Amino acid sequence: MKILERRLRKLEDRFGPPEETEHDRWLMARLDAAARRRKEAEERGEHQPPERGPGFEEHRQALREALGRRAW
Repeated sequence: MKILERRLRKLEDRFGPPEETEHDRWLMARLDAAARRRKEAEERGEHQPPERGPGFEEHRQALREALGRRAW
């Protein structure tokens, strides 16, 4: 997997990152809206955040970055 990731990075460095599509923008907008709704529900006390173990934020950021840059 690391080999593939390295090759993709080399291609991105050489040709630039892939262009964002309409679907990518739509998906990111839905994710942002869901995060806002969840945060609002937590503030109202309607929803309790799940237990978050060590590494949760790093995993969440990595997932967001992976969704942000799609594989070719």
